Amino acid sequence: MDSFGFYNSSIGLNSDTVSVIAQCRGDVQLQACRDCITNATRKILEAFGYYDRCMLRYSNESIIGNVANQPGRLLYNGINASSSTEFMEDLRTLLESLRSQASQGGKKKYASNSTQGPDFQTIYALVQCSADLSAESCINCLSDGYQSLPLCSCYGKRGVNFMMPSCNFRYEIYPFFDELSTQAPPPLSPPPPPSPLPPPPSGIHGDDISTAESFQYDFSTIRAATDNFLSANKLGQGGFGPVYKGKLPNSQEVAVKRLSADSGQGDLEFKNEVMLVARLQHRNLVRLLGFCLDGTERLLVYEFFPNASLDQFLFDPVKRRQLDWEKRSKIIGGVAKGILYLHEDSRLHIIHRDLKASNVLLDEEMNPKIADFGMARLFTLDETQGNTSRIVGTYGYMAPEYAMHGQFSVKSDVFSFGVLILEILSGQKNTCFRNGESVEDLLNYAWTNWQEGTATNLIDPMFRGSSGLVRDIMRYIHIALLCVQENIGDRPTMAAVVLMLSSLSLSLPVPSGPAYYTHDDISPEISLIKEYNSRSSEPRELAKSKSISSSRNEASITELYPRTLGDVESLQYDFSIIREATDNFSNANKLGQGGFGPVYKGKLQNGQEVAVKRLSADSGKHRNLVRLLGFCLDGTERLLFYEFVPNASLDQFLFDQVKRSQLDWERRSKIIGGIARGIVYLHEDSRLRIIHRDLKAGNVLLDAEMNPKIADQAWQDYLHWMKHKATQTELLGLSNGYMAPEYAMQGQFSVKSDVYSFGVLVLEIISGQRNICSRKGDSVEDLLRVVISNLIDPMLRGRSGPVGDIVRYIHIALLCVQEKVANRPNMGEVLLMLSSRSLSLPVPHNEVN
Repeated sequence: MDSFGFYNSSIGLNSDTVSVIAQCRGDVQLQACRDCITNATRKILEAFGYYDRCMLRYSNESIIGNVANQPGRLLYNGINASSSTEFMEDLRTLLESLRSQASQGGKKKYASNSTQGPDFQTIYALVQCSADLSAESCINCLSDGYQSLPLCSCYGKRGVNFMMPSCNFRYEIYPFFDELSTQAPPPLSPPPPPSPLPPPPSGIHGDDISTAESFQYDFSTIRAATDNFLSANKLGQGGFGPVYKGKLPNSQEVAVKRLSADSGQGDLEFKNEVMLVARLQHRNLVRLLGFCLDGTERLLVYEFFPNASLDQFLFDPVKRRQLDWEKRSKIIGGVAKGILYLHEDSRLHIIHRDLKASNVLLDEEMNPKIADFGMARLFTLDETQGNTSRIVGTYGYMAPEYAMHGQFSVKSDVFSFGVLILEILSGQKNTCFRNGESVEDLLNYAWTNWQEGTATNLIDPMFRGSSGLVRDIMRYIHIALLCVQENIGDRPTMAAVVLMLSSLSLSLPVPSGPAYYTHDDISPEISLIKEYNSRSSEPRELAKSKSISSSRNEASITELYPRTLGDVESLQYDFSIIREATDNFSNANKLGQGGFGPVYKGKLQNGQEVAVKRLSADSGKHRNLVRLLGFCLDGTERLLFYEFVPNASLDQFLFDQVKRSQLDWERRSKIIGGIARGIVYLHEDSRLRIIHRDLKAGNVLLDAEMNPKIADQAWQDYLHWMKHKATQTELLGLSNGYMAPEYAMQGQFSVKSDVYSFGVLVLEIISGQRNICSRKGDSVEDLLRVVISNLIDPMLRGRSGPVGDIVRYIHIALLCVQEKVANRPNMGEVLLMLSSRSLSLPVPHNEVN
């Protein structure tokens, strides 16, 4: 062994030559290394002996300097890591860093380090290549190993030891290597740049770490097939980017999904989608033909369907006539079988999480093909549910437990399937169902008519003339209502649904009410909105657009014309023009003094008279809002500069067992009051009426004196616009547990949505627990359902303090989280309730979900 713990040699001639490699782990001392190799030579029975501290390998083929990935060995801890998605993302970053270090690590080709993972877990990892490999070969060997992780049964576990003849890596949540011995000698020469991660293998099964033949397309092939992504070839906009029609050199037509660079879909998500879809073989699922990775370009190549998606037929009054009952029932049955395959019949259990009409494609015979698995979660065979902090889906299709709390299961897909059935039967969208001259929610309409015995009103008029068809359709309505029940346990599984659809003789249970069934009427009346583009004299009439809906106290508006930077720039005036128009802000032209600065009369160079409001320097400030100091625009870079708040965010104190003790009642009540004042300012007192839409503990910063500062105000609209993806009705990345039901389910927001979030936040501040994981002994429940007497943080109970005040704050919070929008107070009223002990409070309705 040399001083680096490495040895290689070849003995013999021609076919009788034997090559041998011996190597110790980079942190093992030299004497311990020699002892390990000596022991291995006595015990080795196979051609590849791998121990924790050393490796001995021999072969009658040339192995020195050549990469070998087989045979491989895998050991792993059977316990899942906490917050496994975040854990694996942190691990991926650490492993990629170590791969680079090891390839440059001189003779040892070794690197180790640790990083902080989620939920106070520390991740320790080491990687090592055989010292006879080049830097590039080392990178490729480790990359092949990393590529196998997403499909391994070890994925998401607390620890893995992945061993191959030419390289290995290991990670744990405890220290397992000698940190004092991990410094490798400096590299003798600059290494070549790392090559991109190799494409994911298509044939990995379980612990089999063999690499299958790649099905990767060259980017130039895809670019030529789509005529350089010509707009005329664009089929639509998917959840993570546009989809183009293309023709390969063999004349095969394909659909190419070009993932957006800013889609938020990382390497792991991309690889997961490729692996998931490639494994699925079912006549009712879209088939993945291949993929492309080229720099920042990520492309998925699917089979092409000439009839596009179901929504383009279903919601078009002319095309819908092509969908007779035979075709519609076949589509419903096919979708059901496809989802059943995903849930139970595939080797992996997969939850789609975004089942909707636009994700059902139709082939030339109108057979349904379920598309878009980019949002699916990968499950092991014994798991049927999970929790996510990232809500991805479409308003109107999401189950309440998913939209409100991020809790998803196979029953979430069942709910979406029920909504889809009702849309197919009625020919109308769930979120804008038309009943004569009125507009209302499809689920409410279906349930009301079911109770009143008039469910035939739901059926598409083109089917109402045949009594035989009506009888079959009524059964489908019954099944749909079973799928959309609010209680998860009451919904059938997809296997039961397929059986119900197939057997007319099977008796059906009586459904209970659908999720969020209310008696509120949604009025179609909304005042005409006209928006003038500076480049055109034609007004944009939005009132007739289906993208606009309204109810008594809330509105959901989707822009018919996306905003552009050009429009914004054209609205900007040069300061010299304004100064000239107002005669340098002459007092003679002063019209008055507003709360945020004086107003002047002016005349532009084209003769147009204008009123100019000159804002005071502090017009946008409030002591409970984080102050924006400036911004930067440079190419694709967009930067915002805020004041620095030293104590970070409220959640880092509130949900930490140690730091929470610093939050006595005086501080907590001050924080609650400050947040209330900040939201009142946004809703009522600022120049712009702003709805925050993502009020949560993580968006409340604390200054040096623990005064609250609300962050991220006014940016939710901008972020939704930037991330609108396929439609403006998708819900991306908002905070589950804080969202009001009408916002989470239908995308309808108002100032009362912030009131709801504020109520949840008050309950968290008082209890010291998160809404979505409130612990009561060994059980976990929704914070809104906890008994009031058990809600107060034990740290506050034992101290002499105003328990009556705390109970009053709980009372106010419960008023804020009432399901019915009209019953919630506005923030001005909330602030008054918090400030005045003598003010009597109304009784809250027991409507929390």
